Amino acid sequence: MALIFLLYLVSFYFAYKNKKKLAIICFALSTFASIMMFLYHTTSTLDLNF
Repeated sequence: MALIFLLYLVSFYFAYKNKKKLAIICFALSTFASIMMFLYHTTSTLDLNF
């Protein structure tokens, strides 16, 4: 999870430095990783015994 936030930070840094292509690539990678993490957590079963 920290890697996703780090990728967002890197993409914002590249945007600040006017490296638009690298910023878009990093932002797309981090968004894709966020969506994959969301899908993983929403499709996994949760075994609760009360």
